[in-house]
Amino acid sequence: MVRDGELVDKRYLVIDHIGEGGMGTVVKVTDQQSGVDFALKFCRETDDGALKRFAREVRIMTDTIHPNVITVLDSNVDHRPPYFIMPLAWTNLSKLIPKLKGQIEDIMPLFDEICKGISAMHTTGHYHRDIKPSNVLWLEHGGIVVSDFGLSKKVIKDSSTHSSSNNFLGTLGYHAPEQFEAKNSDARTDIFQLGKTLYEIYTGDYPHLINTAKVKPGLAYIIQKATNHDPNKRYQTVGELQQALKTYVLSLDPNSNPKDAFENKLNEAKAQLNNNQYDDGTVISLLETLSLVKDDYQSFLEYFHKIPNTLLKVLSNQLENVFGDTLDIYTQNLNEFFDNWGYDFSYAETVAEKMSVIFKSAKKIEFKEIALYNTLVAAIRCNRFKAMDTFDGLLVSIVENDEAIAISGLLEKEIDWYRHLYDRVPKNRLHYLLQPIWEKAKQLILKEKEEEERKRQEWLKNLDF
Repeated sequence: MVRDGELVDKRYLVIDHIGEGGMGTVVKVTDQQSGVDFALKFCRETDDGALKRFAREVRIMTDTIHPNVITVLDSNVDHRPPYFIMPLAWTNLSKLIPKLKGQIEDIMPLFDEICKGISAMHTTGHYHRDIKPSNVLWLEHGGIVVSDFGLSKKVIKDSSTHSSSNNFLGTLGYHAPEQFEAKNSDARTDIFQLGKTLYEIYTGDYPHLINTAKVKPGLAYIIQKATNHDPNKRYQTVGELQQALKTYVLSLDPNSNPKDAFENKLNEAKAQLNNNQYDDGTVISLLETLSLVKDDYQSFLEYFHKIPNTLLKVLSNQLENVFGDTLDIYTQNLNEFFDNWGYDFSYAETVAEKMSVIFKSAKKIEFKEIALYNTLVAAIRCNRFKAMDTFDGLLVSIVENDEAIAISGLLEKEIDWYRHLYDRVPKNRLHYLLQPIWEKAKQLILKEKEEEERKRQEWLKNLDF
C-alpha cells in the first residue's frame, strides 16, 4: 500500500488519496524533481495475475497516444507496488451528469471526445471493455480523456480476465451480454458500453435497464441499436455510432438539413415499429420532413423508398388523410425522374415493390389507382419483366366492382401504356368490368400491326427490282 507522506520510488511524494478503481488506487503526488503535481495509480493487489494486468494497462496506454486517451507520463511496473504517473483530473464525468442531464447540445461534443478516444484504442488494436462515466476524466487543463484500462484487451490472443470465476469482465449495468464469456468481447462490446454511457449522461439514470421513454425518439433509436443484445445488430464501428449521432444533431434543424432530419425521423419510426407500435405524430413529422425536398425529385424518391413497407401499410390504411399529398408528389417526381432518364433499369422493381404494398394495404381506391399507374409506367419505361409481373398480379387481384370501375377508367386513360402489357394476362382472368379495356387495347395493337403491314407493303411496291 501507498500512504500519505510516503515517497514512491524516491521521487513522488504522496499528498492525498483520490480514489479506487478496479485493482488500482489513485493518489495525488508531487514530483520531487519538477515540483509539479500529478496523479499516481498503483496496483494494490499482489497476485501474479493482477500484476500482469496492471503491466498490460500501462502498455496499452503507452501504445495509444491520443488527446482523448489518458497519457502515461512515467511508470515503473517493476517497482512494488507497480505504478504509473498521469495528469491530474479536475473531475470525472459521473460527477457532471446532474448538470449535463438532458442538455443535448452540451452532451454531444463531450461524448464525441469519448468516442474519439475509444476509436483510437481500436485503431491501435485494443478494446477497453469497461467504459462508464467514472472512467472518463476531465483533466485540469480541460482535456477529456478515457482512463482506467485495467480490463482492456489486445485484439490478438489476450484472454486474461478480471474476475474470480474467469468468465465475466466489466461493470454490471454497463456490461454487454457477451462479457459473461470474456473471449467473445470485441470492439462492439465497447460500442454497447458507449450506448449505456450515453443513456446515463442524458437521463441521469443508472443504465442497468434502458427506458427509451426517457429519451428523445431519434436518440433512443441510436441508443437501442448501440446496446442491442446481438453484437451483429449494433453499430459495427465507433465511427458508425459517431456518424449516427452527427446525423441526429443535424436533424434537429430540418430546414437546414432535410436529409438528416428525414433520417432521424425515419429512425424514430423504425424504433417504434420494432416495438410493434407507431406514433401518429412521428409519422406525420416524417412526411413533413419529406416534403422539404419535394422539389428535388431524386432526393424525394430516394427518401420515400427508404420508408419501411410496414410503415407504408400504416400510411396507406390508417393515415390516409395525411398520405394522399405525399403520394401525389411521389407520382409527379417519378414521372420527372423517368423523363430525365439516367437510371438503373432495376429501379422499376423498387417502385413496383413499394406500390404493391400501397395497393394491397389501401382502403381508398384513389391510392390503388396511383399505385397501379406508377407500377405500370415504371415497368414499361424500364422494360423490367419483374415489375410487369407485379403489375399483372395487382390487376388480377381486383375483385370488387367499385375498384374495377376506377381501374377501368385509369387503364382507358392510360391505354397507350397498358396496350404494351394487355396480352400478358388472359382476358378471362380479369374482372368483367376490365375486359372491355382489354379488348380496346387488343384492337389498338391490331390496328398498329395492320398499319405496319400496310407500310411494309407500300415500301416493297416502291422497290426497284
